[in-house]
Amino acid sequence: MLIFLFAANVVYSLPNALNIHGRLANQSNEGQQGSFNFSFKIYDSYTNGSILYQLNKIISTDSNGIYDAILSNVNLSFADQYYLGITVGT
Repeated sequence: MLIFLFAANVVYSLPNALNIHGRLANQSNEGQQGSFNFSFKIYDSYTNGSILYQLNKIISTDSNGIYDAILSNVNLSFADQYYLGITVGT
């Protein structure tokens, strides 16, 4: 019985972290290298949605503008559709 409960917990556990990969480019599509202030927000609606999660983080990009960010402590059920907004700088 104890093994069944442990297995059920593993199967039904939801991740609380998201790994985001992206590329930061300027209007000429040139990759931007350096450290930038990123703001990640998860909304419950495409327009006029409520912010359900927010993380502000300084992230470094490589020479091609590629970045990797881990959004931790995301306590959402993922049974619904959400929308991710990413802002760099202001």
